[in-house]
Amino acid sequence: MFKKNLKANIDLSVIIPSYNHKKYIPNLLHSLRQQKTGYNYEVIIVDSGNDGTAGLIRKEYPWVRLIESDNRLYPGAARNKGIEAARSNLYAFTDTDCTVDANWIENILSAYKEKKSIVVGPILNGTPKSIYGTVDYLLECFDFWNAKNGLKIGTVGSGNVFFKKSIFEKYGPLDGFVKGSDSRFFRRALAAGEIIYWDENIRIWHHNRTRLSKVLKNQFKLGIGAAKTGKEFYSRATVMMNHPYLMPFIPILRFIRIGWILLRKSPSNFIVYILLFPLILLGLTVHASGFVKEAFNKNELKTGISV
Repeated sequence: MFKKNLKANIDLSVIIPSYNHKKYIPNLLHSLRQQKTGYNYEVIIVDSGNDGTAGLIRKEYPWVRLIESDNRLYPGAARNKGIEAARSNLYAFTDTDCTVDANWIENILSAYKEKKSIVVGPILNGTPKSIYGTVDYLLECFDFWNAKNGLKIGTVGSGNVFFKKSIFEKYGPLDGFVKGSDSRFFRRALAAGEIIYWDENIRIWHHNRTRLSKVLKNQFKLGIGAAKTGKEFYSRATVMMNHPYLMPFIPILRFIRIGWILLRKSPSNFIVYILLFPLILLGLTVHASGFVKEAFNKNELKTGISV
């Protein structure tokens, strides 16, 4: 439910970074407009692209709060801008190439009432008929199946998560990297003893990359992001960098880890994962090449933090 009065109480601020996703964003905004809830919520889009998304929003979606940037903002920096403008103390995040469940807002606020400060929900495959889209999904979103006893194991991304203002004030702002800003933010929270809860009812669908070149480009960037994170936070990436002779085995080790998670948590996805082995292995190899490139990059780590 939207409030036109800017002084009205807002229960939830939905913050979305946008960069040249004009063809996808109508689906997301339609799903946000059709929420089955009595809560008051606002939708904030921080756009730094040049494909006409901002003009489309102004014309077709006047209920959206639009923040424009002349300079390219990576997701973390864009989310910082959205948080700065938010009128509630509770933030929910998704991406322009996603659609959200009709009860997304309702389920988020229900989890919040249970005194949960950080909650993540599943990201489902929005391109199940595309081979490349499915490869992209399995390689990037596998960890969202790694839930146990209602708790999320490890770090999370910002595609489907919410947290309180107090969490951002303690562990923010988000870093301005192209990949890995969300992982680094939540690692800071986990290191301080925060708990990231899993709620299977807070669901979204991700429109994955359906061209092989884009899938591989994304994997390369994710590999760079993993190495950047490993330089600051102790993780499996850190172990690899401390023992570089293990790096040639990164693709097979990740293949085993992802497969083990899917086998235990999502057997149907595990079967697809095995059937797509050649493409999966290609993606894992490209990811490893990005990791190795950044692992041996001796330049000082720059967070690119922006608010």
